[in-house]
Amino acid sequence: MKNFYDILGVQEEASPDDIKKAYRKLAVQYHPDKNPDNKQAEETFKSIADAYDTLGDEAKRAKYDHQRKFKHSDNHHEFFMNEMFSQGWSGAFDQMFGSNGVKKGSDIVAQITVNMKEAYTGTTRDISLNGKIYKISIKKGVQNGQKLRLKGLGQAHPFNENLAKGDLIIIITVLMDDSFIRRGNDLFVDISVHVYKLLAGGLIEIPTPEGTLVHELKPITNNSSVVLPGCGMPMYDSDRKGNLIAKLHPIFPQMLTEDESELIKKLSEYAK
Repeated sequence: MKNFYDILGVQEEASPDDIKKAYRKLAVQYHPDKNPDNKQAEETFKSIADAYDTLGDEAKRAKYDHQRKFKHSDNHHEFFMNEMFSQGWSGAFDQMFGSNGVKKGSDIVAQITVNMKEAYTGTTRDISLNGKIYKISIKKGVQNGQKLRLKGLGQAHPFNENLAKGDLIIIITVLMDDSFIRRGNDLFVDISVHVYKLLAGGLIEIPTPEGTLVHELKPITNNSSVVLPGCGMPMYDSDRKGNLIAKLHPIFPQMLTEDESELIKKLSEYAK
């Protein structure tokens, strides 16, 4: 059994705040975004996520501590008898055989990483468990850090095989994108537009994670952004989308022709 306390670098008596602080520090250090193509860092990140999923939950932590106590006991009979005296016969049997106590086996935690486009369109991943391959469907709009729970794909109960298996809990990591910034369900993108088109208006192309939109730009004088409602990130398990906000950056001509210079001089007469 993995020692989650050692993985997070905390004592067994650590408070919930200490556990959370340790997790955040390690998650930042080993996040896939900061360690591209580093398999060791990716595995460490998964172990950190597994450890926090258990120790960060009060009920799971208590169950984990109980299982470790049983696992590391030098004498199972002595442990069992201690449980009898500390909890009474009924309480001990509840814990060990599931009667009014633990109702299912332990959960299994897995980590899946997707890119922005996959989070935008939805995707699938294959996960191998106990020699079987399960195709996991990841719906469009999934958020970074979101947990998916698949019932019955976890571990069997350690003492009573007639009880239900635990669940498979999948933690999704959505990688950052070089072109887009995501805030909730809104997407932000930077595009460059020639200053003449900004002033006169016209057709411009605005990228999305799955293609390009053609937008009719109105003449812009005092606004440097275009907001396209319903063109942003899909809302999870919904047909609706957030906004796509395009930040417009003017491109100025490098060299002016004589005709351009004359026109600009005439326009400058309107400057106030």
